[in-house]
Amino acid sequence: MNRAPSPCVVLFVADVRRVSEFYRAVASMTILHEDAAHVVLGVAGLELTIHAIPGEPAPPRDADGRPSVREDSYWKLGLPGQNLAAAREVAAAMGVDMLTEEQYL
Repeated sequence: MNRAPSPCVVLFVADVRRVSEFYRAVASMTILHEDAAHVVLGVAGLELTIHAIPGEPAPPRDADGRPSVREDSYWKLGLPGQNLAAAREVAAAMGVDMLTEEQYL
């Protein structure tokens, strides 16, 4: 039996361990999978993947050693769908320019 994909967000970060610990504590998320490059957390049907950005410098720290506040982030949203071809047609009709499957691979 195939399981429909869960809605998900992928957050790209410099410090996977620190950010995943934050979301586990703040949102009571549980670890679904982890390795050196990423951690997948889950709560209430949502999956959050914390993924390392290779070569990304750690955020600067203040005088007390705390990371500075970030004003931007890198993330992707993944929503389940029944028909990818139909979703691509709707997006194209709304003016979205997307890579084709062949271009993406």
